[in-house]
Amino acid sequence: MTQDDVNEPARQAALDRLAIDAFADTALDDITRTAADMFQAPIAFVSLIDGDRQRFKSAVGSGLSDTPREWAFCDHAIRRPGEVMVVEDATLDPRFADNPLVTGDPHLRFYAGAPLITSSGHAVGTVCVLDVKPRQAGTEQVEALRFLAQQVVSTLEKRTDPA
Repeated sequence: MTQDDVNEPARQAALDRLAIDAFADTALDDITRTAADMFQAPIAFVSLIDGDRQRFKSAVGSGLSDTPREWAFCDHAIRRPGEVMVVEDATLDPRFADNPLVTGDPHLRFYAGAPLITSSGHAVGTVCVLDVKPRQAGTEQVEALRFLAQQVVSTLEKRTDPA
């Protein structure tokens, strides 16, 4: 359980109900590509936060399939599910300045992540975009990223709906 999330068991159960390993979905790849294009960013993910790791259900611009949860920018983003988290320069943010993904390859600087909120109200991951250069996110980009997160949840939940 993370130190900041007393509802971690319920959040994990919501993620498990999505049966994310049961399918590959090109719709998620389309959403991830749209996020990268929207921000003109080299990297984008549909990231799912599991017990001790961050898994990437879809990726653009990176060969990573997962990272330890303690490295995950997205783990911070899901703790404030009503907000899109934007980090303009990770080297200046005390939460991330010493992160191995910032200090080493790929030398991340920018992050924007919109939490994936299930119909049961649990944040299970994010749609996120990253860059190796510091930058800002416009209001329209942030709102569009929030919309894409809703589309990811809709896609995931439709795939697991027994009806």
